[in-house]
Amino acid sequence: MTDSNARSMSDYYGRVIYRDSSPIITLSDTYSNIIVVYLGGNDYSFLADSGWQTASLDSYVSKYASLLTKIRNLNPSKNNVILPILVLHAGKSTSSATSSSSEMDDQSEKMKPLLERAVKDAGGDQKGIYLRTVNPSPSISFNDDSDWGSDQHWSLKAQKKFAAGYLPYVEELTGWKRSSNIVTSAFTYHYSLFLIIFTLAFLI
Repeated sequence: MTDSNARSMSDYYGRVIYRDSSPIITLSDTYSNIIVVYLGGNDYSFLADSGWQTASLDSYVSKYASLLTKIRNLNPSKNNVILPILVLHAGKSTSSATSSSSEMDDQSEKMKPLLERAVKDAGGDQKGIYLRTVNPSPSISFNDDSDWGSDQHWSLKAQKKFAAGYLPYVEELTGWKRSSNIVTSAFTYHYSLFLIIFTLAFLI
């Protein structure tokens, strides 16, 4: 992963088939209203294993910023309205791909400044790229087995909690209004469509 020639997610974003550099999916193909990005679980583990070396941190920030820039360039605007890109940061006691509640907090604390740098380097608010912290309520509990699925990944229940935590930001950035009070088991938007990049795959 530290090899400068290694490919990262920014190299593959937009591809219909990841092995082929074309065709590329663009805004005109997806008709999205917002793009939601949540990355970093496995990257936290890799950075921790590297000892949080400056070179690894700088590489992570650079490649995250590159991904956001590519997303922005492929999805510039529609009807003269810029497509918002919502970058999510998992608040304390929320992160996945961790082995303890203290590690969940550590991931949240250490990844946030890296995300702030990446978003800033990609243009931040001026480019329609917004970083928001998600603190779902009820929270995702490390000690609640029903919040966890396979290999330290969230269960469907926890996924719903996290979604409920960031949907207010979707509402903020799009102007959408919820059709009913939101609950963790079900929620709806009227006339809503958004593209989600939601993965724990390595970015670096």
